[in-house]
Amino acid sequence: MELINIATERFDIGRAAIFSHGEVDEYGDVTYSEWDGTTDLFDNDNMIHIGTTEGEVDIAANEEYSDLTIEVTGPAILKRCLAGESPSFEVGMYPDPDKMRAFSPTGTASSGTSRRRLVKVHTLWIVPEELFLADDGTGKFVEVPVTYTGGVWLKNGLPLTAAEQELVDMSSLIWKAQFGRLPPRYNHDEGGKSLKTLPVQVLQDTTKPEGCQLILVMAEADEFAVDFEPGS
Repeated sequence: MELINIATERFDIGRAAIFSHGEVDEYGDVTYSEWDGTTDLFDNDNMIHIGTTEGEVDIAANEEYSDLTIEVTGPAILKRCLAGESPSFEVGMYPDPDKMRAFSPTGTASSGTSRRRLVKVHTLWIVPEELFLADDGTGKFVEVPVTYTGGVWLKNGLPLTAAEQELVDMSSLIWKAQFGRLPPRYNHDEGGKSLKTLPVQVLQDTTKPEGCQLILVMAEADEFAVDFEPGS
Protein backbone atom coordinates (compact mmCIF):
# COMPACT_ATOMS: atom_id res chain seq x y z
CA MET A 1 0.00 0.00 0.00
CA GLU A 2 1.13 3.53 -0.78
CA LEU A 3 -0.12 7.04 -0.12
CA ILE A 4 -1.33 8.97 -3.14
CA ASN A 5 1.15 11.63 -4.18
CA ILE A 6 -0.55 14.98 -3.60
CA ALA A 7 1.03 16.29 -6.79
CA THR A 8 -1.31 14.00 -8.75
CA GLU A 9 -4.49 15.20 -7.03
CA ARG A 10 -6.68 18.20 -7.81
CA PHE A 11 -7.83 20.45 -5.00
CA ASP A 12 -9.54 23.30 -6.85
CA ILE A 13 -12.30 23.88 -9.37
CA GLY A 14 -12.86 27.64 -9.38
CA ARG A 15 -15.88 29.67 -10.40
CA ALA A 16 -18.80 28.06 -12.16
CA ALA A 17 -20.23 29.10 -15.50
CA ILE A 18 -23.86 28.10 -16.02
CA PHE A 19 -25.29 27.41 -19.46
CA SER A 20 -28.94 26.74 -20.26
CA HIS A 21 -30.30 24.98 -23.32
CA GLY A 22 -32.20 27.40 -25.52
CA GLU A 23 -32.28 29.26 -28.78
CA VAL A 24 -31.77 32.83 -29.98
CA ASP A 25 -34.26 34.23 -32.51
CA GLU A 26 -33.51 36.62 -35.36
CA TYR A 27 -34.04 39.59 -33.06
CA GLY A 28 -31.53 38.36 -30.49
CA ASP A 29 -34.16 37.30 -27.96
CA VAL A 30 -33.33 34.14 -26.00
CA THR A 31 -35.78 31.37 -25.16
CA TYR A 32 -34.48 28.90 -22.59
CA SER A 33 -35.88 25.39 -22.54
CA GLU A 34 -35.47 21.72 -21.71
CA TRP A 35 -33.44 19.63 -24.16
CA ASP A 36 -35.76 17.24 -25.98
CA GLY A 37 -32.97 14.90 -27.09
CA THR A 38 -33.41 15.51 -30.82
CA THR A 39 -30.86 18.28 -31.40
CA ASP A 40 -27.13 18.58 -30.74
CA LEU A 41 -27.02 19.56 -27.09
CA PHE A 42 -23.64 21.32 -27.11
CA ASP A 43 -24.12 23.05 -30.44
CA ASN A 44 -23.03 26.69 -30.22
CA ASP A 45 -26.62 27.82 -30.83
CA ASN A 46 -28.14 25.47 -28.25
CA MET A 47 -26.17 26.07 -25.03
CA ILE A 48 -26.34 29.68 -23.91
CA HIS A 49 -24.47 31.29 -21.03
CA ILE A 50 -27.06 32.66 -18.60
CA GLY A 51 -24.86 35.64 -17.74
CA THR A 52 -22.75 36.77 -14.82
CA THR A 53 -23.39 34.97 -11.55
CA GLU A 54 -21.78 35.56 -8.18
CA GLY A 55 -20.86 33.31 -5.29
CA GLU A 56 -20.48 29.56 -5.05
CA VAL A 57 -22.61 26.91 -6.72
CA ASP A 58 -22.79 24.14 -4.14
CA ILE A 59 -25.16 21.36 -5.19
CA ALA A 60 -26.73 19.61 -2.19
CA ALA A 61 -27.64 16.00 -2.96
CA ASN A 62 -30.39 15.87 -0.29
CA GLU A 63 -30.32 12.09 -0.07
CA GLU A 64 -33.01 10.05 1.65
CA TYR A 65 -32.17 6.60 3.03
CA SER A 66 -34.16 3.58 4.15
CA ASP A 67 -32.35 1.85 7.02
CA LEU A 68 -32.73 -1.63 8.48
CA THR A 69 -32.37 -1.70 12.27
CA ILE A 70 -33.38 -4.34 14.79
CA GLU A 71 -34.26 -4.04 18.44
CA VAL A 72 -31.36 -6.06 19.83
CA THR A 73 -28.66 -3.91 18.19
CA GLY A 74 -30.38 -0.61 18.85
CA PRO A 75 -29.70 2.23 16.39
CA ALA A 76 -26.98 0.32 14.52
CA ILE A 77 -27.75 0.21 10.81
CA LEU A 78 -27.54 -3.34 9.44
CA LYS A 79 -28.50 -2.45 5.88
CA ARG A 80 -29.05 0.83 4.13
CA CYS A 81 -30.85 1.56 0.85
CA LEU A 82 -30.79 4.84 -1.00
CA ALA A 83 -34.46 5.77 -1.33
CA GLY A 84 -33.79 8.75 -3.56
CA GLU A 85 -32.26 12.18 -3.89
CA SER A 86 -33.62 15.68 -4.44
CA PRO A 87 -30.65 17.87 -5.42
CA SER A 88 -30.87 21.63 -5.10
CA PHE A 89 -28.59 24.64 -5.01
CA GLU A 90 -28.58 28.42 -5.00
CA VAL A 91 -27.01 30.84 -7.43
CA GLY A 92 -26.41 34.57 -7.17
CA MET A 93 -27.86 36.45 -10.15
CA TYR A 94 -28.48 40.02 -11.20
CA PRO A 95 -32.14 40.64 -12.11
CA ASP A 96 -33.08 42.39 -15.32
CA PRO A 97 -36.37 42.13 -17.24
CA ASP A 98 -35.15 39.24 -19.41
CA LYS A 99 -33.67 37.24 -16.51
CA MET A 100 -36.72 37.82 -14.30
CA ARG A 101 -38.86 36.36 -17.09
CA ALA A 102 -36.58 33.49 -18.03
CA PHE A 103 -35.49 32.29 -14.61
CA SER A 104 -38.80 31.84 -12.85
CA PRO A 105 -41.15 28.94 -12.15
CA THR A 106 -43.55 30.13 -14.83
CA GLY A 107 -41.45 31.76 -17.54
CA THR A 108 -42.86 35.18 -16.65
CA ALA A 109 -41.56 37.91 -14.36
CA SER A 110 -45.06 38.56 -13.03
CA SER A 111 -46.80 36.13 -10.72
CA GLY A 112 -50.28 35.01 -9.70
CA THR A 113 -52.53 32.39 -11.32
CA SER A 114 -55.98 31.13 -10.41
CA ARG A 115 -55.03 27.47 -10.92
CA ARG A 116 -51.88 25.44 -10.40
CA ARG A 117 -49.64 24.87 -13.40
CA LEU A 118 -46.56 22.90 -14.34
CA VAL A 119 -43.29 24.67 -13.62
CA LYS A 120 -40.97 25.68 -16.45
CA VAL A 121 -37.80 23.58 -16.58
CA HIS A 122 -34.36 24.11 -18.09
CA THR A 123 -31.49 21.86 -19.10
CA LEU A 124 -28.37 23.24 -17.44
CA TRP A 125 -24.65 22.67 -17.84
CA ILE A 126 -22.56 23.75 -14.85
CA VAL A 127 -18.91 23.88 -15.84
CA PRO A 128 -15.71 25.40 -14.42
CA GLU A 129 -15.33 28.88 -15.89
CA GLU A 130 -11.62 28.29 -16.36
CA LEU A 131 -12.42 26.03 -19.33
CA PHE A 132 -13.37 29.14 -21.32
CA LEU A 133 -10.27 31.19 -20.46
CA ALA A 134 -6.91 31.10 -22.23
CA ASP A 135 -3.66 33.07 -22.43
CA ASP A 136 -3.77 35.30 -25.51
CA GLY A 137 0.01 35.07 -25.86
CA THR A 138 0.72 38.28 -23.98
CA GLY A 139 0.06 36.96 -20.49
CA LYS A 140 -3.54 38.17 -20.49
CA PHE A 141 -6.42 35.73 -20.03
CA VAL A 142 -9.31 36.15 -22.47
CA GLU A 143 -12.56 34.33 -23.15
CA VAL A 144 -12.35 31.70 -25.90
CA PRO A 145 -15.02 29.43 -27.44
CA VAL A 146 -15.41 25.79 -26.48
CA THR A 147 -17.11 23.44 -28.95
CA TYR A 148 -18.19 19.81 -29.10
CA THR A 149 -18.25 18.25 -32.56
CA GLY A 150 -18.07 14.61 -33.60
CA GLY A 151 -17.67 13.57 -29.98
CA VAL A 152 -14.58 15.74 -29.57
CA TRP A 153 -14.17 18.81 -27.35
CA LEU A 154 -12.18 21.72 -28.77
CA LYS A 155 -11.02 24.89 -27.04
CA ASN A 156 -10.45 27.80 -29.39
CA GLY A 157 -10.33 25.23 -32.19
CA LEU A 158 -7.66 23.06 -30.54
CA PRO A 159 -7.93 19.69 -28.75
CA LEU A 160 -8.17 19.91 -24.98
CA THR A 161 -5.15 19.37 -22.81
CA ALA A 162 -5.39 16.78 -20.02
CA ALA A 163 -6.04 19.56 -17.50
CA GLU A 164 -8.77 21.07 -19.69
CA GLN A 165 -10.42 17.68 -20.18
CA GLU A 166 -10.44 17.32 -16.41
CA LEU A 167 -12.47 20.55 -16.21
CA VAL A 168 -15.03 19.08 -18.61
CA ASP A 169 -15.09 15.87 -16.58
CA MET A 170 -15.91 17.85 -13.42
CA SER A 171 -18.83 19.61 -15.07
CA SER A 172 -22.44 18.62 -14.34
CA LEU A 173 -25.32 18.26 -16.76
CA ILE A 174 -28.77 18.73 -15.23
CA TRP A 175 -31.57 17.50 -17.48
CA LYS A 176 -34.41 19.31 -15.72
CA ALA A 177 -33.89 22.26 -13.39
CA GLN A 178 -36.54 24.59 -12.04
CA PHE A 179 -35.66 28.10 -10.97
CA GLY A 180 -37.34 29.93 -8.14
CA ARG A 181 -38.58 33.44 -8.72
CA LEU A 182 -36.13 36.32 -9.25
CA PRO A 183 -37.92 39.49 -8.12
CA PRO A 184 -35.97 42.76 -8.33
CA ARG A 185 -33.88 43.91 -5.39
CA TYR A 186 -34.07 47.63 -4.72
CA ASN A 187 -30.97 48.65 -2.78
CA HIS A 188 -29.37 51.95 -1.78
CA ASP A 189 -26.11 50.49 -0.47
CA GLU A 190 -23.21 49.03 -2.49
CA GLY A 191 -23.88 51.40 -5.35
CA GLY A 192 -27.35 49.93 -5.80
CA LYS A 193 -26.06 46.39 -6.29
CA SER A 194 -29.01 44.19 -7.30
CA LEU A 195 -27.54 40.72 -6.59
CA LYS A 196 -30.19 38.14 -5.59
CA THR A 197 -29.90 34.56 -4.39
CA LEU A 198 -31.97 32.32 -6.63
CA PRO A 199 -32.97 28.79 -5.55
CA VAL A 200 -32.73 26.01 -8.14
CA GLN A 201 -34.41 22.61 -7.80
CA VAL A 202 -33.34 19.57 -9.82
CA LEU A 203 -36.14 17.34 -11.17
CA GLN A 204 -35.79 13.73 -12.30
CA ASP A 205 -36.02 12.82 -15.98
CA THR A 206 -37.00 9.15 -16.26
CA THR A 207 -36.31 9.15 -20.01
CA LYS A 208 -32.57 9.40 -19.33
CA PRO A 209 -30.34 6.40 -18.54
CA GLU A 210 -30.78 4.70 -15.18
CA GLY A 211 -28.32 6.14 -12.70
CA CYS A 212 -28.06 9.64 -14.18
CA GLN A 213 -31.68 10.73 -14.36
CA LEU A 214 -31.04 13.70 -12.06
CA ILE A 215 -27.48 14.81 -12.80
CA LEU A 216 -24.88 13.48 -15.21
CA VAL A 217 -21.29 14.15 -14.16
CA MET A 218 -19.54 14.45 -17.50
CA ALA A 219 -16.66 12.21 -16.43
CA GLU A 220 -19.17 9.34 -16.68
CA ALA A 221 -20.82 10.35 -19.95
CA ASP A 222 -19.33 7.43 -21.89
CA GLU A 223 -20.47 4.94 -19.24
CA PHE A 224 -24.08 6.03 -19.68
CA ALA A 225 -23.75 6.17 -23.50
CA VAL A 226 -25.59 9.48 -23.82
CA ASP A 227 -25.77 10.73 -27.41
CA PHE A 228 -25.21 14.49 -27.30
CA GLU A 229 -25.36 14.82 -31.10
CA PRO A 230 -28.52 13.01 -32.25
CA GLY A 231 -29.00 15.63 -34.96
CA SER A 232 -25.63 14.92 -36.59
